[in-house]
Amino acid sequence: MQKRGSKATMEVYMGICLTSRKSSYSFEMGYGGFNNLRTNICKVFDKELGEVYADTLFALNDPQNYTKRVNEILKDERFKDEDKDILDFLFASDCGGKCSYKTAKKIYDLIKDIDFGGKIFTYAAKTDGKDYENFKEFLKECYQKHRTIIWY
Repeated sequence: MQKRGSKATMEVYMGICLTSRKSSYSFEMGYGGFNNLRTNICKVFDKELGEVYADTLFALNDPQNYTKRVNEILKDERFKDEDKDILDFLFASDCGGKCSYKTAKKIYDLIKDIDFGGKIFTYAAKTDGKDYENFKEFLKECYQKHRTIIWY
């Protein structure tokens, strides 16, 4: 995580930037880091779905059966209409997406008390080792100030 507006040299990375307009937070990560972030959120959201979601090799080697398995899990009545926006965040394209401040609140409420044990999802050379704590603050800022989360 790098604070915006800092006097850092311009460095270009191929990957994803997750932020919000007017936010002091900007999370730069590779596609693997973004997958790790969403996988950890998914595991908290639903254990069974999280296990399948985390199986990247299954998804890459057999995308039809992966999709079939995910859809079978999501048919369960434990998933409610109000869960749709969290699922939209989890399954949105890596190449560009957004979610509302209301979704930020739901994700925050889901993970606010979770200790991710120092896991990181941003570039290792750029992290302060507090990625998830910073992400929680970012989510709180987004819902309190009604800001849309974007990634590109």
